[in-house]
Amino acid sequence: MKNFFLSLFLLLGATSTSYAGGYLTSLSTGIVISEYLLHETGGMTVFTSGLSNPDSCTRVDRVHIDKDHSQIEVYRAAIITAAETGKKVGFYASHCATTHFWGGTQTVPIISNIWIRD
Repeated sequence: MKNFFLSLFLLLGATSTSYAGGYLTSLSTGIVISEYLLHETGGMTVFTSGLSNPDSCTRVDRVHIDKDHSQIEVYRAAIITAAETGKKVGFYASHCATTHFWGGTQTVPIISNIWIRD
């Protein structure tokens, strides 16, 4: 039983998710989207530069919007529109996590809120 709890503790301690969250851009600014990827599973990866890293994610040159986010359809449409029209996008991340599409070895910001700027 002792080995079970030790294994469980080590497994939970080795998870690569951080849940602090924070602004990747200020509310008054945004960044230009260089590329985006629509995953067949329903999620979206957005490629960027110039983001802050409040959660110390491994990578901040891309962010991910989870397929289960309640506003994924709205966010997807807004990001594609912003990318195509040259508008800037602001991001708030809820936490860092790995995404299996990228090999599951590096953490990226998981987006919970976005805003569009001129």
